[in-house]
Amino acid sequence: MNLLTESCFQTEIIQESDESGNKKLYISGPFLQADVVNRNRRIYPVQIMDREVNKYIEEFVKPKRAVGELSHPDTPQINLDKITHLTETITKDGNNYIGRAKILNTPCGNICYRDWE
Repeated sequence: MNLLTESCFQTEIIQESDESGNKKLYISGPFLQADVVNRNRRIYPVQIMDREVNKYIEEFVKPKRAVGELSHPDTPQINLDKITHLTETITKDGNNYIGRAKILNTPCGNICYRDWE
């Protein structure tokens, strides 16, 4: 699997509470884009992006293994001690792939809570 990295500043921060008042924090926004030049000066055709995103959804998102770090790592290996979020959904909107990720109750995930409160 290839690692595709991008920075996105169109992210929405969503805070929800359950009946007990426990807070849940989510981020939502474009996770990937096809057919545009990215910061690595590459263009990923929509057909290839569709195939790879669908594969990632099946192998990682659906079995709840799509974890990530606060800062984007340089390699596809995720450091387990730096996990901050779990991607719950990725949907296609034109050439954009919109994701929603839950911030986890981990030491690094708690940094996100602290920064957004």
